[in-house]
Amino acid sequence: MPFLSFLSGAAACFAFEFFPYTTLVSSGLAVFLLLRGEKFLLIGLAAIGLLYAVVSRPYPMDFPQKTEAEITGVFTSSPVEAIEGFSQEFKIKSALEAGTGKPLAIKGRGLNIYSEREFEHGRRYRLKIRLRTPGEAANPGDYSRPSAALMEALEEGDLSFIESARARINSYISSRFDRDSAALLMAVTTGQRANMSRGLSEAFASTGLVHLLSISGTHFGLFSILLFFIFRLLLNSLPYGILERLTAYVTPRQAAAVMSLPFMLFYLGISGGSIPATRSFIMITLFLIGIVIGKKRYWLNALLLAAVIIVLWEPAAMLELSFILSFSAVLFIGFFVAERSERTGLRQYPVNVVLVSLAATLGSAPIAAYYFHRISLISVFSNLIVTPVVGFLLVPMSLSASFSYLLTDTFLAPPVVGAVSNFSISLVRLLASIPFAEIKIPAFPAYILLFYYACFLIYQVLPVLKERTVPGMRPGFLLLPFVLILAYSVYAAAQPKNLTAAFLNAGEGDSSVIELPDGKTIVIDTGKSGRQAAAYLGWRGIRDIDALVLTHAHADHAGGLQYILSRFGVKELWDNGQTPYPEGIPEGITQRHLKRGDFIEEAGYKIHVFHPYEGFYTLWGSSDIEKNNSSVVLKVEGKRSFLYAGDIETEAQDDIAHLGGLLKSEVLKVPHHGLKSSMHQGFLNAVSPQIAVITSKKSYPGLKEALKCSVYLTGTDGAVRIEDKDEGLEARLYKDFTLKKTEGDFKEEIRNIKRLFVVW
Repeated sequence: MPFLSFLSGAAACFAFEFFPYTTLVSSGLAVFLLLRGEKFLLIGLAAIGLLYAVVSRPYPMDFPQKTEAEITGVFTSSPVEAIEGFSQEFKIKSALEAGTGKPLAIKGRGLNIYSEREFEHGRRYRLKIRLRTPGEAANPGDYSRPSAALMEALEEGDLSFIESARARINSYISSRFDRDSAALLMAVTTGQRANMSRGLSEAFASTGLVHLLSISGTHFGLFSILLFFIFRLLLNSLPYGILERLTAYVTPRQAAAVMSLPFMLFYLGISGGSIPATRSFIMITLFLIGIVIGKKRYWLNALLLAAVIIVLWEPAAMLELSFILSFSAVLFIGFFVAERSERTGLRQYPVNVVLVSLAATLGSAPIAAYYFHRISLISVFSNLIVTPVVGFLLVPMSLSASFSYLLTDTFLAPPVVGAVSNFSISLVRLLASIPFAEIKIPAFPAYILLFYYACFLIYQVLPVLKERTVPGMRPGFLLLPFVLILAYSVYAAAQPKNLTAAFLNAGEGDSSVIELPDGKTIVIDTGKSGRQAAAYLGWRGIRDIDALVLTHAHADHAGGLQYILSRFGVKELWDNGQTPYPEGIPEGITQRHLKRGDFIEEAGYKIHVFHPYEGFYTLWGSSDIEKNNSSVVLKVEGKRSFLYAGDIETEAQDDIAHLGGLLKSEVLKVPHHGLKSSMHQGFLNAVSPQIAVITSKKSYPGLKEALKCSVYLTGTDGAVRIEDKDEGLEARLYKDFTLKKTEGDFKEEIRNIKRLFVVW
């Protein structure tokens, strides 16, 4: 309870920003109950936790775009190739606004740095950067870190001993083993996952084995068991005289526990010290200390103490998804397995593995479904097969070989280590190929998540209140969350399938997703990276794209093509017939070159193509203008019409304006990002929209007035979703459905509570 009180106080600090009155009322009620029970110490610890979080935590990154800053810190990942050179994760130690020297309250936060050079992982740097990520979420499903562009590297520091060791191990592994094998070895040895291929990462996720790629309890637990067994065996093998003198002070069991600790500490260091790794190290260390002092530690106290230590080090860690997933999984394992898994042995091992996997899935799957929109259906089975191979073979072999390499420059048995790594990968890919290994989960309201964990909490608390409960009540609380999930699923499936268009914030690029009444999905343009469309499709639980449309070949519209192709099944690729594909088109994708007059009609909708057409040529301007003017222009017509005008400029707008009534549409994706060339009055008059969407942060002066309708700018308004309902068009901004800081406004807190019950 003391640890829980401290954590509750720290959590109240974060909850207060979004639910101040609810937090005050619930805190007051808790204090009242504790006072009645004379639990003054617990009240004091909760107050200390609250004050510590208020004083120590950095505030969320809430800075304007294009702020220039000087930051110091460490790169926490290896470079990954990106559209703009390389991307690397950077942990900020201090930050000053460039020019003014004003401190920025972003210490301890992570940042993606984009640059044209590669930086050494683990080395300390002082950098001048330009921050460029808006403070609030712009697109659903996008949980990427804030980002910045490198302006100048000002100073370079030395590597620490641990980081130097990590760098040496990573360098050897990446140069000696093939890409996938090296990626898996680095993931389980040094915690480095940046070089893992998307296909392999997806295979681990779909089989419910992604936890093996994040150094945590599985790795530390099995490694500690192996170390303890080896040291105990060695000690018991000592000559009788030496063993007799040793046991006068400690038992072989106690000595083995002490000898294991330095190796566990070193593993924590080279693993990068992530939240799951730190939590696992603390819990196992407490267990080993319990062996030394002859006391059995209660798992819940160890878990809560680990949480307190992490929060003392970094209060904002409570908001990290890795913290929530790690602790929820272990909490459920403890509640449902710890007291039932006392029996050990070869026969009991499969049962224990199944129990642990089921409990961990119950604890973490709802959170994973809420954030990542997927659930593995074969998680228990795959853990029974793959986890022993990785935990008992690959991790010990890789760590032993890495320790040997650091001490002697000799990596033990590389062919054997590589063979075990490749065998593990083959198993994972084989399991991932099983039909329906996972299912995609569309976004669902947060209240379902809260209700789920509340029911399990009540289930655990009821035995304490057994004299006040009705017999047979307890099992019902395990069924309630699943009944609610089933009811919500039926409700969601029964909703009418209307034509819906989402216009995403892709920076200065274009990316839109159309969901048709027959369940088909069309993606129009990918933006520069494809990440926004991929995040939205994942958020909607969409696995396949029926048609991917590239309006023209510019990078701000087609740059994310390969990113999308590598993550989704694409059935058809539509373009203007002038789009090059340097990397080719994967087999199985039907390619269509659209031209004026093309027409598709299905139940509930029609698609018309108005541009380009054979014989159209730009008479003036650069090659860029010619590409813009050759953009595909298409109209998707349901009850009402949506016109997508690509980047056509004045000449092309003038050329198609004579189509008149055919262009008439209730929704217009304004051509060419709302620049001056977007403003051809004849074209705008022909379309005469009710709603216009501009994919930029600003528009040319006078354009909004010329449109004479509701105008949204994705660069400032964020993603816009427009649904074609029977009663009319309904436009929603994603930012209106995300939690807001209330700043004491009671009405805003009411709106935050309502946001827990709805989905954008």
